[in-house]
Amino acid sequence: MRSSRARVGLAAAAAAVAGAAVAFGLVVANRPPDDWPEREAFCEQAAAMEVGVIGMEEPGAKAEALATLAETAPDELADEFEDILHANEHDDRSMIDQDQVRLVGEFIEENCGVNLPGTTA
Repeated sequence: MRSSRARVGLAAAAAAVAGAAVAFGLVVANRPPDDWPEREAFCEQAAAMEVGVIGMEEPGAKAEALATLAETAPDELADEFEDILHANEHDDRSMIDQDQVRLVGEFIEENCGVNLPGTTA
């Protein structure tokens, strides 16, 4: 009797571990990669947006930098960049989803070592 309970307990534990592994796999699968073919170009462009870099004040400079970032970003960030570019194109800050901006900003800071304005405290 005791071994039946042990087997049931082991089976339940194995199922819980398998379920957690699947859930973890889904979370990790949806994260942008740490490395992708256009990473160097992406990070080079991100550096142009770093705090203290001169030139972002020029008309169109920010839009151009964002467009280049979008072209070289990992596919997992395509939706975020599309929305950010759309809001920028219409020059309407109310259209900007701050969670998307934070996600993209943190991704850039973590993967490119760039300090973006307003991303981290």
